[in-house]
Amino acid sequence: EYALPPTWGFDQIEEAGQRFAVSLSKGHAEKCKWREGICPESISEFPATQSAVLTTKFKERCTALRNLPRLPEVDVPLVLEQLPDEVRQRIDSLAGMEALELSEDREYALTLCLIALFG
Repeated sequence: EYALPPTWGFDQIEEAGQRFAVSLSKGHAEKCKWREGICPESISEFPATQSAVLTTKFKERCTALRNLPRLPEVDVPLVLEQLPDEVRQRIDSLAGMEALELSEDREYALTLCLIALFG
């Protein structure tokens, strides 16, 4: 585990991240194809699951949640503001599709998506 001191500022954290990235690259053997290169984006997916399977499982969770008499309360704005922009945009897109499919309001669809994704 690599822990940063809580007193470090953004610049110190950024510098440490850059040093760590260099050490990861240089840590590969001389003839390794990942030395001084990047690994395929798919290697960072965890768990390594095909997107079709993930989509099917997501839809199954949405269907199960729709069968509940009511969804648990979720502070949607609070949850969304804590997520990276890319994740927030993807959730917004999913919620848009769910809202159209359900003829429900956007808040309900966002709540449904957040619960289906994060539990």
